Amino acid sequence: MKLLYFGTVCNMSSYENLLKDCNSRPTVATIVFETALLAGFRDNDMDVTVHSFPMVPTFPKTRTMYFGGEKETLASGYSCRWLKTINLPLLKQWSRNIDARRIIKKWIKQNGRDGIILTYSFPPFLTKTIVKLARKYKV
Repeated sequence: MKLLYFGTVCNMSSYENLLKDCNSRPTVATIVFETALLAGFRDNDMDVTVHSFPMVPTFPKTRTMYFGGEKETLASGYSCRWLKTINLPLLKQWSRNIDARRIIKKWIKQNGRDGIILTYSFPPFLTKTIVKLARKYKV
């Protein structure tokens, strides 16, 4: 069984680098939990495709206006790609939704009904898209 996973997981060093000019620091508890969750998937030989939407405050609380598309190898051994993000109010959620929608459609075409789409939380920008496409393609 193949799994498409969306979460906030990322390498702590990459995350700290992204937050270096940030006025406020989000919690890292979700990253720690998701790292353990993915390690469990790896221990059970799951085929997982990971995409991340790191929790970063919106501009101007951080100087980063755009990020995403980066690929990195996580502690669990899985490869992860960050969703492309325009880090401005409203555009942040919209840009992530557009990128996630493209990823989901491509993944479904490659894997058909043999897969599962999972997200750690219920991010508003992503939940409706996942439900709609999963129903449409019977995933």
